Amino acid sequence: LKKQLQSDWKKWVKNSEKLKKRFQDFNNNITTFSNQYKEILKKKNIREKLASFENLEEKILNIQTIGKQLQVEGREIQNRLVRLVKEIHHLLEEGQKLNLSMNLENDLKIAPQKKSWATQWKNFQKTLKKALSLASEYKKQLKILKKEYQKYTQILTAKTQQKELLKRFSLQKNRFFRSMEKMDFHFAQGILDQMEVDFASIPEVQDLSKKFKLLQAVKRGGEDKDLEKIKDGARVLSSDPKFKPYFYRLFWEMLKENRLLPFGVSLLEYFISMGEKSYGYLARFLSREPSHRWFQNLCEKIPYGKVKRFLSFMTHQNNQLKKLAQQLQTFYWLLSSIPQLPRNERKVASFATSQKEIFLQSFHHLRQKEKLKVIKALPQLKEKQLSSLLIYELSKTHESEVLIFLAKIFQNPTIDLEDRIIQKYLKISDKRIRKTFVTSMGKRKDWKSLAQALMDQDREVRNMAFRFFENSANTTSLKILAEILDNLPVDVKIKGIQLLGRKKAAWSVNKIGKVLLNAIDKNVQKSAIQSLAYIGNSKALQILFEKAKNAYSDEIEEQVVKALEKIGTRETIQLLIKMVKEGIAREKATNALITLQDKSIPLLVEALSSSSSSKQIVLLDVLEKIGGPAVISLGNLLVQSRNISLQKRIIRTLGNIGDRRAIPYLEKVQNNRSLRWTVRSALKRLK
Repeated sequence: LKKQLQSDWKKWVKNSEKLKKRFQDFNNNITTFSNQYKEILKKKNIREKLASFENLEEKILNIQTIGKQLQVEGREIQNRLVRLVKEIHHLLEEGQKLNLSMNLENDLKIAPQKKSWATQWKNFQKTLKKALSLASEYKKQLKILKKEYQKYTQILTAKTQQKELLKRFSLQKNRFFRSMEKMDFHFAQGILDQMEVDFASIPEVQDLSKKFKLLQAVKRGGEDKDLEKIKDGARVLSSDPKFKPYFYRLFWEMLKENRLLPFGVSLLEYFISMGEKSYGYLARFLSREPSHRWFQNLCEKIPYGKVKRFLSFMTHQNNQLKKLAQQLQTFYWLLSSIPQLPRNERKVASFATSQKEIFLQSFHHLRQKEKLKVIKALPQLKEKQLSSLLIYELSKTHESEVLIFLAKIFQNPTIDLEDRIIQKYLKISDKRIRKTFVTSMGKRKDWKSLAQALMDQDREVRNMAFRFFENSANTTSLKILAEILDNLPVDVKIKGIQLLGRKKAAWSVNKIGKVLLNAIDKNVQKSAIQSLAYIGNSKALQILFEKAKNAYSDEIEEQVVKALEKIGTRETIQLLIKMVKEGIAREKATNALITLQDKSIPLLVEALSSSSSSKQIVLLDVLEKIGGPAVISLGNLLVQSRNISLQKRIIRTLGNIGDRRAIPYLEKVQNNRSLRWTVRSALKRLK
């Protein structure tokens, strides 16, 4: 029995040791789990926290299962220990009765083993209790966490939906403002109506709708010419950062639409009265305008006190706006100075000389009566160009005044007139002013100005200008006339061509020739032909020949031939012979050669020797028509020539003429076998 108890005890010790190790491992697992659990509790991100909790769920279940198994096994070990201790005590008692000495407790070390197991078992019970408590707490925390996560996901979904709603709202809002940039109010209204349906929960929609209605009210105020409606909207919109640009742009468009009406002046006055917040927009819009004249006109109708600050602001902008501000300031200064004229005329004249361009711009915007007051104060000016420009401003309504000033100013030859001034005066509708201007230009011998006057629409003005050229002995004037000859009206062109011809201006031949070759009007062509005939140099004759060659009218051909006949020089006769040979106005040229027979016969006979057979026939036909006067020259050529075919043609021509003075010349060549029968035929006709 002792041996059996010793064996059982050793088995128990071995099993208890194994269980102790498992207790120790279980305790370590609980410690690790507890640390992980504490770390997870510290996390703030609920999604990560929940994921970590779910990862621990399997671990806590394993711990619970292992703990329960260890508890069962521990109880079995405990019960086995109790049974063994009882059996050992019973064995010892029986041994004492038999007087047997069995020192089992010391041999088996029962007391220490029992004590060690009791400690381990007690610690395990605590650990197991802690594990169960931890598991319970874990489940509670997991349940709470899941509820929190559910709320979190609901909030997150709501936020996502709100974010998506705001994104869609932002896109629609951008579309709305893009349509506002195009000032498309109808399209913007449609977008806003849709936004009120889709995004009613967003407070900004109501604000946009309210501001847009105010903007529409401002637009209707501009259409109805009601400044009060505009003011109501302006109080709100001018301070709103989103609608302010569109409000000012709408205001600018209304201002441009009403720039010619009194309402435009009221609008601009109110625009400027809004203060410096509107000045920047005004400057920006003005910088984009190609012309500031209309804006300047509106400003000039507003008292200076109301625009003073605005003009001061403009002087610090770009050069274009700075110049506009200076012009307006000069205008107001000039306007305030007019009532004091002529007392302060020196001051006005001094300013006009030093700031000419600005002064002229300001002067342009004065009323006619005020202009007249200023102009009367300016005869002291040294710059006559400035005076002439100022006078031109008055020429539209005060012709009589202009006539006086023109007579005083422009006749002075020392005054250097600009081309633009000349052009302006020549375009004035009143021909009395233009005639006076032409007279002044003639007295100062301004040929360029007179040349432009030759193209005036009125015949009287043209004739007046031409008389100065006609009476001039100056070559410069004729050269200027020749330069513009091709661009002149027909009546002046004819007179100019005739004048150049009478003056025998050989240097103008090319200009006259160009007119002749390009002209359509027959009178112009006739005048050019006559003038070239007057000049009569080689170049002129060559141009006449070219015209005859390309003439499409018998009348012009006749004029050219008559001109050449009238000149009657050797060169012109040679041209007439050339025309006959080439078939250019042959009949007319032949008649001219007959008329000029005294000079033409020698040249015709001379041309026979150097001409081809066909041309010889033509020339001999001309000589035949001349008749008797040509016999002696032909006879001499007959005797001297060694050209058999030419001699035969001369013999026939002499026979056709029928003048007996040809007989001696024929008898001289009758012994020539080649000519014998031709000579006999001619002699029969002569005898």
